[in-house]
Amino acid sequence: MSEGLSQEPLVLKCEVKKLFHCRANCELEEHQQALKELESAVFSSPLGLNPKADSQHLIAAIPLITS
Repeated sequence: MSEGLSQEPLVLKCEVKKLFHCRANCELEEHQQALKELESAVFSSPLGLNPKADSQHLIAAIPLITS
């Protein structure tokens, strides 16, 4: 019986790690989806920008204003 009690905290700790890992993955997927949607919106806008997205940033070269 004492063996089962000593393993319970370890099992709980592993389950909590899995939960945090799953939550982090879900948040990352949501972030990447939002980044793709933002890239698409900027690209389809009348601004004439061609954005590039990496895993965390959306980069768009903005040309100089000419008269």
